[in-house]
Amino acid sequence: GSDKQRRGFEQYLNHPERMKLSNRVFVYDIEQLSDKNETRRQIFSADLARFIGIKGELPPPPVVNRNEVESATDTEDNKRRRLLVGSTEEKQTEYLEEVKQLELAARNKKLRINICDEEFRYLREILVADARKTSKWLTDYFLAHGHNIFVSDKEFFLKIIKSWNEDPC
Repeated sequence: GSDKQRRGFEQYLNHPERMKLSNRVFVYDIEQLSDKNETRRQIFSADLARFIGIKGELPPPPVVNRNEVESATDTEDNKRRRLLVGSTEEKQTEYLEEVKQLELAARNKKLRINICDEEFRYLREILVADARKTSKWLTDYFLAHGHNIFVSDKEFFLKIIKSWNEDPC
């Protein structure tokens, strides 16, 4: 489409009247899940539990231990041998699931890039430009004009999304 059509569509999408949501929305950044500040992370967990109507505490989010990925290259014989040596069926099932997760992590590790490498500079520039637009939209439109939107520790959340304006490298 033309620039005029694009601008019209952007105005439509960003119009404050469009922000009247019928359902409640809990907005968070993934960084809040692994916040090193224990107090803030507990408040986040309590806010999320309250938002979804759970009494009590939520279990902690899953953490991937990247150091374990190397063990995924273990031989099939070693895996079978450890499985068969006096473990219960439940433990065997747990172990097989863990092996599956580690193998997936090992495959994904091969697909990883370092976005800070010079060869990815152009891609990084595009991603940072898009992140800036998203940060602005979240701050100026979604959070400012939206209804039924809940953010745990809004100040911390805004600090995180403002960091999207900076090149991480």
